[in-house]
Amino acid sequence: MRRVPYAVQNTCIDTDGRYVCLTGELDRRQLIIAGIYAPNTGQGEFLRATSAQISQDPSIPIIWGGDFNSVMDISMDRSHPPIASAPSRRVSEMLRSWITERRLRDAWRSLLPIDKEYSFYSPVHNLHTRIDLLLCSATITHSIHSANYLAKTLSEHCPLIATLRWGTQLSRTPSWRLQPALLRDPPFREQLADTIAFYFTINNQTATTRAIEWDGHKVVIRGMCIGAAGGIQHTLLLELHDTEEKLRKAECEAASNSAASNATIQLKKQWGDIETCLRKFDYRHYTARLHTEGDRYSHMLAWLAKGIQRHTPINAIRLDTGVIVNTQSEINDDLSNTMQHYIRLNLPRLQHN
Repeated sequence: MRRVPYAVQNTCIDTDGRYVCLTGELDRRQLIIAGIYAPNTGQGEFLRATSAQISQDPSIPIIWGGDFNSVMDISMDRSHPPIASAPSRRVSEMLRSWITERRLRDAWRSLLPIDKEYSFYSPVHNLHTRIDLLLCSATITHSIHSANYLAKTLSEHCPLIATLRWGTQLSRTPSWRLQPALLRDPPFREQLADTIAFYFTINNQTATTRAIEWDGHKVVIRGMCIGAAGGIQHTLLLELHDTEEKLRKAECEAASNSAASNATIQLKKQWGDIETCLRKFDYRHYTARLHTEGDRYSHMLAWLAKGIQRHTPINAIRLDTGVIVNTQSEINDDLSNTMQHYIRLNLPRLQHN
């Protein structure tokens, strides 16, 4: 959650790899996020045992997401054959009972009450099911803005993406960093070399100092890289989204027509090729903050010294004792103490200078 101001206070991880849970604050409101992978049998017992380990305070909203290995509604969340076995019906009843007890809501179904979509296909049973769910507390159901199943690209399950409106929309914008993949593009390297040569030719005699000339050329290079990488990334993203939409439609057609499965294979390969190219220019893999925009003490002190206000909140800090604090007063007190300590250490040198 690098771009979401979610301050993690506690982490709970199952030793068998069946669930992971985060407890923390989002925009100064308590929120629990849990991801699960339910077993093929005994789903009801697993969910009750897991919820007892994870959520102790019913007043704290929770979001459950993952593979529940069971459908909520046999008539709506299964393809042919419509007749389910007695064990499957019992598992669905236990899932609905658990959801009712925990006062949860199906995020996707709350927005699309009569639609049919599937997230998993079992070739053994020739059956499409919607077993990948996103459940949230009833108290935050109104915050659900959108929920959509995407195409099966990286696994045999469809990912489910949902948008929640949660108070103030805060984000952390990363700083720019050079995209190394650009330097492996011969046309761009040639254009960059010509631009640098042209820049120094026209600025060699006009720049005030060599330092200004050097800093100016870095700005020119940065602008070229941002424009080139942004253009390539935008084109690839459009192709990726278009292919993903076609793949999702083909998967829906394959649920009722097995002949459409060949199209899904070809589209999935095409999606993988585009995604591989996109990763070379993906900002998520090459982002880094500038020195004065970091979250360490020395970096924050640089901001304070320059009188610059941070545009992203400091959600939590770790004290020298190892304790993590997340209240604004404790954060301010510790930063103030750190600033005073820093000044005391450097005061003799500053006075000498």
